[in-house]
Amino acid sequence: MQSFFNKVSDYLYTHYEESISELCLVLPNRRAGLFLKTALSKRFQKTFWAPEIFATEDFIGKISGLELLDSTSLLFKFYQAYSTIEGDKAQPFEDFMKWAQILLSDFNEIDSYYVNTDQLFSYINENRALEVWNISGEEITDVQKNYLKFWESFGIYYAQFKKDLLAKKQAYQGLAFRLVADDVLGKLNHFETKNHPWKKIIFIGFNALNDSEEKIIKTLKNDGRAEILWDADKYYLDNTVQEAGRFLRKHREKTGLYIPGENEGWLENLIATDSKKINIIGVSSNVGQAKIAGEIIQNSDNSKNFQNTALVLADENLLIPTLNSIPPIVNGFNVTMGYPLKNSPLFDLIDAVFRLHENANAIKKTSKNLRYHHKDLLLLLSNQYFKLIGNTKQAERFFNFLSDHVIKRNKIFINPKEINELAIEQDFVDFEKYKNIFSPWSNDVKQAVLTILELIENLAKGIRKNESIQQTYELEFLYNFSKAFKQVDTFIETYQAISDIKTLKIICNQIISTKTIAFYGEPLKGLQIMGMLETRNLDFENIILLSANEGVLPAGKSMNSFIPYEVKQIFHLPTYTEKDAIFAYHFYRLIQRAKNITLIYNTETDEFGSGEKSRFVTQLMNELPKVNKDVIISEQIYALPSLKNQTVRLSITKNEAIIEKILTIAKRGFSPSALNTYLQCPLDFYYKYIIGLKETEEVEETIEANTLGTFIHEVLQNLYTEFIGKTITASNIKEMKPKVENLTRTAFEKLYDPKDLAFGKNLLIFSIAIKYINNFLDKEILLLDYLKSQGKVLTIVALEQKLSYSKQITINNLPVEVCFSGNADRVDRIGKDYRIIDYKTGNVNNRDVELDDIQEVLSKGKSLQLLAYALLFEKQHKVIENDFILNSGIISLRKPGAGFIHLSYQKSENISSEDLDDFETILEGIVQEILNTDIPFIHKHEAEYCSFCQDKN
Repeated sequence: MQSFFNKVSDYLYTHYEESISELCLVLPNRRAGLFLKTALSKRFQKTFWAPEIFATEDFIGKISGLELLDSTSLLFKFYQAYSTIEGDKAQPFEDFMKWAQILLSDFNEIDSYYVNTDQLFSYINENRALEVWNISGEEITDVQKNYLKFWESFGIYYAQFKKDLLAKKQAYQGLAFRLVADDVLGKLNHFETKNHPWKKIIFIGFNALNDSEEKIIKTLKNDGRAEILWDADKYYLDNTVQEAGRFLRKHREKTGLYIPGENEGWLENLIATDSKKINIIGVSSNVGQAKIAGEIIQNSDNSKNFQNTALVLADENLLIPTLNSIPPIVNGFNVTMGYPLKNSPLFDLIDAVFRLHENANAIKKTSKNLRYHHKDLLLLLSNQYFKLIGNTKQAERFFNFLSDHVIKRNKIFINPKEINELAIEQDFVDFEKYKNIFSPWSNDVKQAVLTILELIENLAKGIRKNESIQQTYELEFLYNFSKAFKQVDTFIETYQAISDIKTLKIICNQIISTKTIAFYGEPLKGLQIMGMLETRNLDFENIILLSANEGVLPAGKSMNSFIPYEVKQIFHLPTYTEKDAIFAYHFYRLIQRAKNITLIYNTETDEFGSGEKSRFVTQLMNELPKVNKDVIISEQIYALPSLKNQTVRLSITKNEAIIEKILTIAKRGFSPSALNTYLQCPLDFYYKYIIGLKETEEVEETIEANTLGTFIHEVLQNLYTEFIGKTITASNIKEMKPKVENLTRTAFEKLYDPKDLAFGKNLLIFSIAIKYINNFLDKEILLLDYLKSQGKVLTIVALEQKLSYSKQITINNLPVEVCFSGNADRVDRIGKDYRIIDYKTGNVNNRDVELDDIQEVLSKGKSLQLLAYALLFEKQHKVIENDFILNSGIISLRKPGAGFIHLSYQKSENISSEDLDDFETILEGIVQEILNTDIPFIHKHEAEYCSFCQDKN
């Protein structure tokens, strides 16, 4: 295979051997220049002065004499021009940004394609005017007037922006192209007067030229000062329906730039004549593509260390999984696209600091107090790099303390002053390095940038001291972050446009998103990993292309522009059709000289893709074999193993240590909750009670149902405590009611800041709690009035009474002391009737407390709980034995009108000693099963409450 640059080198050697240093070579991109220099050195095989080699934008920048600005600088410059025109009516910068970047892109395109701007803007204005035209002659609305004014302003903005830039000899790329196209010979002569003249300017390997480029090249060519070396193949050039050759055919037919045969050999016929092996692979998931690519590399010939192999990513988001899939046999590789700075772990730290302050400012607007939201604070404290700013161990200790403080005290919000006080209390010496991070920014963007720069500086010092960190990458990341924020600092000083933290964050993210970190490698050796655009002009024998999907290759019909599609067509501006043609050229150009080609696509249909192979691939499969008998095309679908088919049912065998733990629990006391957990799912019992796994403790922003129940229980206990052992009357209850709100507030404020109860869901739940308690008290008053009419009284026996009893149970022919324990919410007595009451704030179904057979308690948790309380109370107080009546039941605070919902066994509401004996036997059986070493802990798949358990199958 003779590469394109080898052909170019042969041509230059043949025609310009003695004057090679006097040439100017212009290429589509910068990367290609290195490969061209290498090819030239191999061809000349002697020392020589190299020609000047430029990427096209660098060439235009040189001869235009203008400074080409980056996208962020242009945005600020445009805002200045916009503000000059609009004056006091100018939008804030953050609103301006939402549409200005699209308009800047349109300006760039308009100038690149040398459009008559007066005609274009006039046409757009007329087009939009027709949209709001009323045939009836009625006057248009104010909204329609503003709509038209917005479109009419485009031409005014363009003129002012262009004027401002040129006054300072600055430009965006399209404007520079246009200005050079206006007078390319004059500008070139001026440039060459100041510098040495070029004998010839040679444009190499171009395809889709914009109109300005066409005009520039055509003028130079007609003047004898330039020539063009094309890179084309008959397969897509001569076939008029092949979109890959669309631009080359245009250059041939309309501009006369491309003349086949003008330079012998530049039009090739490789795709239709060379032998090629093309393997098309479909694999589910994007990561799966990277893994398959790694396998292909692993199994391929590495005798030349993959010297002639390119791994091409149509979707550059696959870079990290691809790098992770490179097999060890690859001794060296080069990544051309670099690593996005925004994807670095250090960006997460900076983003967390911004989020802390941005949300604090938003909170301040509603609450008038600047406070940090717990999620933002905890996210920052958990960042692995944050502790490196100060003394690592000290910082880690304080951050753990602060996190525990927030969680255990349920701090939904925490103010900066409190953090500072806690740092002093905990003697956190290095807090000074964190002080500005935790101090309020109050929308002071200058302070924000200086704080971030200070953070970067302190973090760099911390990383240098830490030997366990890969310092090279982290320090490189920090260096680039520092450059980005210093640029932002300059913008703040120069333009006075950034007014708040939210806008500052957007600008910072925009700058950071444009920056990449280069991977240090040898660009001329080993495996080459590159994006689609980086393959221009380069040739490889072995190609592995990932994401060969429709919607990626080509990108689809998205068009981010203010210029309507039909207007673009009229003025010959590029639409998605032209962009698809560019992608098509890159695709066919990539395989033009390759011998072994693997095209991998994602078969999975999700929000990121259609699961459909690219139409370029489909075209290749259907069309190429008809014209090239030496091409071999195969297709495969790779199926990744499904995890669902590998589910293993977890079974925990009871060993000596587990039995010892169960005996410890037995000695302490089996609660009804623990027994119900075992009955519902033995494996869950093992997790919770044997090894002590708990759900991660989190701050409770909205009052949860169990917390609501806890608060209401506490209030009722406080209301009734003074009546323990006493008779209570309706008048006593009436005296309680004025105390309800204050007692409820006191209970809630133990866990919640008063400010958090003043609005939203928490205020609603707080009000519901008060209503539940008052409704309950109203029902109590009715009950007590009724009892009084019957000559009866109600005595409060106990509140939150701890109940327990122990007995010996025979396990494996050995006596084991087992304790059962519980906590009854309330016990009262009406005459000879004792009532054990369990308060519930949730729904209560009567069927849950109705038993036809005593064995039903094994599946009815509420009934087991009530019978357990009854058994324990009887063992301690001998109520039934002394001819009293024992009831156990529930009072639903959600529906207090239902009254006392009795536990009933075989239609009887009174619990007998025989009932308790039968229940006691069931409890013994449960404990014997828990201690039985022949019965493992396994998941009970019908357990509804843990239906998402991974072991449920």
